[in-house]
Amino acid sequence: MDAERHGTLNWYSYHKCRCDLCRAAKKASHRSYYLAHRDEVLRLNRERVALDPAKKREQDRAYRLANLSAVREKNRDYERTHPAEANERSKRWRQRHPDWARAVVRKSRTGVDRQTYETFTLIQGGLCGICGEPMGEFPNADHDHQTGRARGLLCQLCNRGLGHFRDSPVLLRSAIRWLDI
Repeated sequence: MDAERHGTLNWYSYHKCRCDLCRAAKKASHRSYYLAHRDEVLRLNRERVALDPAKKREQDRAYRLANLSAVREKNRDYERTHPAEANERSKRWRQRHPDWARAVVRKSRTGVDRQTYETFTLIQGGLCGICGEPMGEFPNADHDHQTGRARGLLCQLCNRGLGHFRDSPVLLRSAIRWLDI
């Protein structure tokens, strides 16, 4: 008698069988219910989110943290198959979060993370590490190109000047001698 019901939803519900047949029966049952009551299920989900959006965000965040690699892979797949939408979404994010967007670019180009950048800003008081003038809206993070070590923040002119001298102390000393003539 039990063998006849095995693999049916009734059997699964009462006996909590974990075999593939019973699990497939339960999944099929849930799917058929969802398809039959799709509008109602979606309405209830929207209402639940509207009642407590903070809880929904917390649940979503917990899911993403628990399934980080799967979520990242899914996002990469989406970006590969929908490049225009992905670019548009990225553009909107950069517009909404300009400071974070600059921090991401700065980290990738110079290796200076947001915390180090903010520490240099506080230590230097918003002034250039070379000329002592105010650095303006977007200070440049200076770093050693060979070791990757951050040296501090510079104004655009001083940062470009170091770049033109290829960060070479020998060339800079030569330029100082030249100016002293």
